[in-house]
Amino acid sequence: MTVFQSELDNATINALPKLKQSIALLLEKTKSTIAIVEAATHLTVTDTLTNVTGSDEFLMGSLYCNHPLSYIQLLGVSPSTLKNQYQDPSGLVSELLLGIKKRLKAAIYIVVYSAFCSPALKKNHNGQVILGFQFSDRSLIKKVPVMGTTEEIKRKISFATLTYLKNYLELYQQEEISVQSQYA
Repeated sequence: MTVFQSELDNATINALPKLKQSIALLLEKTKSTIAIVEAATHLTVTDTLTNVTGSDEFLMGSLYCNHPLSYIQLLGVSPSTLKNQYQDPSGLVSELLLGIKKRLKAAIYIVVYSAFCSPALKKNHNGQVILGFQFSDRSLIKKVPVMGTTEEIKRKISFATLTYLKNYLELYQQEEISVQSQYA
């Protein structure tokens, strides 16, 4: 299993530059903008996106929340949701999506929340990252299991987030083309 995981990790490393380039082209075509909240992920996704050519055209901003009070003060998360964040991380991500929409105006909202913060998971570098996306009228919350060293986890978080983003942008572009062809 570790041999396969090593091959998968190498494939991810090699695919990330191409993935970033694809996203830049899709964002340019769709004229979409992005706002991000990262919760205890060390700005992993934001750092990756700021290294994409043209990021100043599409990345509206990013908020980094590390302390529970930042969730409340910056994004309006309720104390009861924070209290239950380890039992219901998807609930927290939903509130973070609502909060970022109030703070920044963008076409796409992304929340990256690390469930590694749970005391039980911190010990062994196993856990989940909860990804939240708000695309125009759709929202999507995905739980992504990740394990490895801190650097491997950061790379996996970026890759998973950017893959979901690319898939949405490709779908959005196809929907726009089909809608435009109906009115032509």
